[in-house]
Amino acid sequence: MLSISQFTDPACSDEAIDPSLLPTEEEMQTLRRVADTIPFAAWTIVFVEFAERFSWYGTTGPMTNYIQQPLPKGSIAGNSIDPKDVAGALGRGQRTSTALGNFRQFWTYFTPIIGAIVADTYYGRFKAICVFYAICLVGHILLVFVSIPSAIAHPNGALAGFVISLVIMGLGTGGFKSNISPLVAEQS
Repeated sequence: MLSISQFTDPACSDEAIDPSLLPTEEEMQTLRRVADTIPFAAWTIVFVEFAERFSWYGTTGPMTNYIQQPLPKGSIAGNSIDPKDVAGALGRGQRTSTALGNFRQFWTYFTPIIGAIVADTYYGRFKAICVFYAICLVGHILLVFVSIPSAIAHPNGALAGFVISLVIMGLGTGGFKSNISPLVAEQS
């Protein structure tokens, strides 16, 4: 438990704190703790962060099957009709699937550098978050389009579109992630 001496010790802070403004030991023990409401902006940040993480982890598993496994027999959309079959679309094998998964992870962990530069130099954190979130959304929309049956019918084109969507989503995610935590920290 914290004591008043920790707050009034000049070695603990850069500025001297007026001790008369701080609660006494008795007040610390007896005063009621009153919870405050959480601001709407904080709830919004939590929701947006949740949605971004959901999109990241929600695409990881299906992405592996989409690249690695071939179209199941009788399917035009990549879904398996027979419960014993595995869903898939491109049939590029484990090596390609692993390589693209590793590229996605590398790219997403590299792009926060770009996001930080853009936010600090041009837009500011809030506008950068909005821009990079929109970029990530464009990547997800492209991912949907390269996963429809007419795109899967052309595996090379679907793979190219898939890689482009990975690059766009990685840029959006990296730019978002490098700015959301500092934005939250600046709110206090």
